[in-house]
Amino acid sequence: MKKALTLTALILLITTSAAAESIFSLDININRNDTVDLNSFNITEGEPSAFRNGDYTIRTLDENSNALYSQNFSTSFTVVYDVIPNTSTTSESETRNTTRKLLRIPYSYEAESIQILNSGKELYSLDIPDRVCKNNDDKCPEYCINREIDSDCQTEDKQETAGILSWILNFVEGIF
Repeated sequence: MKKALTLTALILLITTSAAAESIFSLDININRNDTVDLNSFNITEGEPSAFRNGDYTIRTLDENSNALYSQNFSTSFTVVYDVIPNTSTTSESETRNTTRKLLRIPYSYEAESIQILNSGKELYSLDIPDRVCKNNDDKCPEYCINREIDSDCQTEDKQETAGILSWILNFVEGIF
């Protein structure tokens, strides 16, 4: 009975961990003059954005510039206001020079860059290793391991990960 409860707890833990999906998250301003300003970028857990068709494209590329992911999305520089809230009588609109977008796309360890295009023309490119791995803290994000970019990602991190995996395997073998 104790082994069954332990095994059930272990399976539940693994299933719960697998449900959380890593994503790239970009908070950007898109300008009408076809420029893009990055407000923030990180690797986090969540679900990718549900995009609609549009003239803009976000894509991830590998080290050979092959597309790993590509999705069109739309944006608008027009804001519509209801003159009298909750009525359909009249509305006013205003055109803005900038619109803010939060783009959440699937994570890929092989991704080297993220590009934003408008009608096929590149507006912005983000080099992921430079943004993620070259930081001034003492952390080694998983993405940076084995890339030899960040001095914090040394052999001891790899040994610690291997030790944890070994412990889990020994634990599972002990149950059976």
